[in-house]
Amino acid sequence: MAPLLQIENLAVSYGVIRAVRGVSFAVEEGEVVTLIGANGAGKSSVLRAISGVVPHQGTVSYRGTDLRRSAPHEVVARGVAHVPEGRGIFPNLTVEENLRLAMWPNRRSRQAEQHTALRLVFGLFPRIEERLKQMAGTLSGGEQQMLAVGRALVSLPRLILLDEPSMGLSPKVTQELFAALATINAQGVALLLVEQNAHLALHFASRGLVLENGVVALAGPARDLAADPKVRAVYLGR
Repeated sequence: MAPLLQIENLAVSYGVIRAVRGVSFAVEEGEVVTLIGANGAGKSSVLRAISGVVPHQGTVSYRGTDLRRSAPHEVVARGVAHVPEGRGIFPNLTVEENLRLAMWPNRRSRQAEQHTALRLVFGLFPRIEERLKQMAGTLSGGEQQMLAVGRALVSLPRLILLDEPSMGLSPKVTQELFAALATINAQGVALLLVEQNAHLALHFASRGLVLENGVVALAGPARDLAADPKVRAVYLGR
């Protein structure tokens, strides 16, 4: 069986700057894979290429379909949701409006599934349900991140791309968020996680890749990477 997501020789450039060079990896159904590396290593560019936000070279295949010519909304409709760095919510819309916009691509064909997903979101993040009529820009940072994840979930993904979900959050809120992500993964949704907190990421994921200067420097089971002397010295502070 083909992987859920297959990346082959991915390259992303911004003008003359090559951010990603020849990156290849796969994500299986229901798997959690993490990308770790220093700032500027190309992690976010990989996620943006998958979701169609930036042009790229190489192959991005989701369930056997090449996403290269797909617009971002088409990628979402196929089952890939992106929670970007900085959350990317619409601050001048209410929480409810943010969620309903995410439902739009599947609004006619999969309404019952969307309502089930919405109930899951409210179960995972009760504060989001309490603030449905509140402007999204007035939420706390943690609540905005919960909304961003909830918005991804109601688009009915089989794969969620998460870019620095713990950024700016307290340890308590981070713990709550990752507990929710574990529940989402238990529903069969695969996660591709970019996370600056390498210790957290390698303990949460089953498999990991270390990006350095736009290329994959190391890859393997997350527990093996966590025990690797170089990874421990450079990324885990040990």
